[in-house]
This record gives sequence, C-alpha cells and structure tokens, in this order.
Amino acid sequence: EPSGRFEVATEALSDAFDKRYAADELLEEWATREAQIYSPSLIGDAPLPCSTRENSMAFMAGLARSLGMAHGCCLQLANLFDLYCVHAFKGTEFPTLTTCVALVRLVKKGKKVNIPGQETGPVLQIAARFFPSFQPTEDEVIRQEMAVLHAIGWRIYLPSIQSWLEKFVIRLNVLTNDMLAASLAWILEKSLFPATVLVMTLPTTSALPPQRQARGLLGLGLVSAGLIPLDGLRPPHSCHERWEELFILSGMLGLLGGSSSSTSVPECRVPQCVLEPEHSRRLLEMLEVTCASTLTELREDSRDVALRLGGAFERGRNATGYCP
Repeated sequence: EPSGRFEVATEALSDAFDKRYAADELLEEWATREAQIYSPSLIGDAPLPCSTRENSMAFMAGLARSLGMAHGCCLQLANLFDLYCVHAFKGTEFPTLTTCVALVRLVKKGKKVNIPGQETGPVLQIAARFFPSFQPTEDEVIRQEMAVLHAIGWRIYLPSIQSWLEKFVIRLNVLTNDMLAASLAWILEKSLFPATVLVMTLPTTSALPPQRQARGLLGLGLVSAGLIPLDGLRPPHSCHERWEELFILSGMLGLLGGSSSSTSVPECRVPQCVLEPEHSRRLLEMLEVTCASTLTELREDSRDVALRLGGAFERGRNATGYCP
C-alpha cells in the first residue's frame, strides 16, 4: 500500500495544476487560513443550543432558495454563521434571525460585500414570509452586517467543503489525464448532498474543518463510485467488519443517489471496486498528491466524515421514531 505522501515533484505537474487554478501553493494558503480561523482552542465550543442552530440553518437555506442562490451557498452560509457564533459570542445573546439575514445578504452580494446596506429590502420581504413577526429595520440589518464582518475579519470568501472538493477534483483529473472525468464530475455534483448534511447538523470546528470534510467525502465518493476498495481507506486500528458497518451507517450511497434527508434508511451494501488492484493502488497514491496529505490522514478523514454522517442519520431516525 502507499507509504506516506506520494511525491511527484515534476515541473510539468506543477504547471498543470497551476494552469487549472489548483496549485500546491493555493492549497497551502487555504490550509493556513483555515488553521487560523478554526483555532484548536475552539474545539467543542457550542455557543448556541442545537435547536437554535438548526432553525437558523433552515432559515438561511430557505432565504437562499427564495433568492435563487446556488445550493452551494448554504455551505458558505453555515461556515460563516458558525464562525460568527464562535468569535462573537461572549455570553450575551445576539440577534440570531437578523444575523441570518445579514449573512444571506452579504453572500448574495458577492464581490460587493464590502458595501453594507445594499439590497436589504428584498431579503427582508422574503424573511417576513418565514417569520411574520420578524420585522427588523434596515439600520438594524446594516449594523448586524458590520458586526458580522468585524467578527470574521472581513473574510466572506472562506474555503468551503465545495471549494475544497472542486480543487481536489481538478487535481485528480490532472493526475489521471481526465480518464475519470465523468466519475469525478458525478462525485463532485452528488457530494453536495452529504456536504449539506454535514454542515446543517453540527457546527464546523477545528476538529473537522472543511478541508478534512472534503477529503473524507472525496475518499468515500471514490469508494461509492467503485474506483477504490472500501478497505483501501480503512482507518488505523479498525477491523474490516467495523469499517464496513461505519460506511453503511453513514448512508453515503443514499446521499450520493440524491437523498438529502437524514431520515432515509441507509443502503446496506458495500460497493465493489471495478478497477484492478494495481490500478486502485495507484489511484490511492494519486489521492495523496491530490489532497496534499498522507494516506493515514485520508483514512482518518473518511472515518470521521462517516461517523458524523451516521450520527446525523441516527438523530433523524430517533426524531421521527423510525425503528429498523
């Protein structure tokens, strides 16, 4: 099996990554920024009750859909909301709904994010449909926008699970000469569903930041597509049977099939790898280069993502009274 990081230090490869805007330097820059934002001292911090966060996620998702924003914006909104809660919460309440409106409006404005106060009206009108009694003034929203921007250091454009996945897929396409382009495009598209489950159910912290979530989703996606064997990503100190169980309970196959519900019944099967052992081993080596990480790290990421997805399914079944 691959041992440590698979190094391919060729100028041609670096140029190919660079031409597709997925250079090693970009990944390093994103990783450094992520490490600064998700401080290890914040692990396990939960400044808001779970129900409050879940309601906020649903409210922002509803606003985003009503405004015609891309599905991937929900991932960005969730990251920003969690960061604001961690960095701004000091033991006193803050206006949760107004914060949601401010975040949606800021993200929607795109490159004009540094000009608070524009386009507030339509967002407030749509918000009133969800909560008729919620009637903040435009000044209140603008003040909250400024509070959010100051708390997160004016960094609206933060790497999300989706942006990490996009770069990883580009790099893996370079390494495979686009021979797996169709399968990787499928993984990238369908991974939005499990990514949404990840960010909607639990806050993002330094314990499992977006980069690790993306690496885990990519690994599990490659297994689901039959490109690498499940055992190739078996975590350290985990037996074969337990790892299969974790994968099945994660509901990954159902999510990749298009079901974003955390109350669905996970498919009780493990995909079969369609590649020859030597080819799948080579693909694992390429995956290390793709993600600029070691196989051990990728296995741990896959395990932690599977555990979190499985937990989401379990909570969903308990909430609906489902009994297998």
